[in-house]
Amino acid sequence: WYLDRLGKLERFRRQIYSVLLTPMGNGLWLGLLTVIEWPKDLSEPTGISSAAPQRDTTNVYLVTSRDGVHFDDEWVYAQRPLIPKGTRWSDWDSGFVLPAAQIVTDETTHRIYYEARSGSRHEERFDKPGSIAMASWDRDRLVGVHLAHGDVEGWLTTKPFRLRGLAVVLNVDTQLACSSVTVEVLDGEENTPFAGFGHESAIPLRGQSGGTRALARWAEAGASLPRRLLGRRVKLRFTLR
Repeated sequence: WYLDRLGKLERFRRQIYSVLLTPMGNGLWLGLLTVIEWPKDLSEPTGISSAAPQRDTTNVYLVTSRDGVHFDDEWVYAQRPLIPKGTRWSDWDSGFVLPAAQIVTDETTHRIYYEARSGSRHEERFDKPGSIAMASWDRDRLVGVHLAHGDVEGWLTTKPFRLRGLAVVLNVDTQLACSSVTVEVLDGEENTPFAGFGHESAIPLRGQSGGTRALARWAEAGASLPRRLLGRRVKLRFTLR
């Protein structure tokens, strides 16, 4: 398969090697898209002293889906692979990489098992022995967002989902001076805040370490959402400073 957002000639820049999809529940799939970068282009210098190959090599990108059919492939075009690779030709994981068929998830961790080869391009992938490696993340912390410009506010609104709990637990890092995050709970259909859970009622989260989980709070409700919202379609709107 080839990608053509940039036109039909994009097939000379990148092609899809494999697509692996893991259902995570609640209408969300996480996937691994293995992409061959500059396929069959062997023009780069080789050798122990060379940089890691960038052409005719593979990278593994995170993709997401809401129906198991359509994919968000923005990480590919941002050129941000999910699994980092070695930077020197001699590094054990600088060349061809290929993940196993599923993301393995338990109560605390996401794990990806994958094959890696040192300084090996796709056309030469069987010339050297491979290694089996594992990449792991704390559960629900595969990726994050931060402000592009520190001197202005940023907003992020989730897709609508059915509320199944009575608290909003966040992974945030607000240790920098003057940084904070507030959370609003919106009606998923009307796109307006529920009474007592709008911007004016939200208590800013400050001084939170990125390694801890924090409860969103509101002036009147504290950290608890009302039971009448259980099962309702809601959105969360975050204001980042």
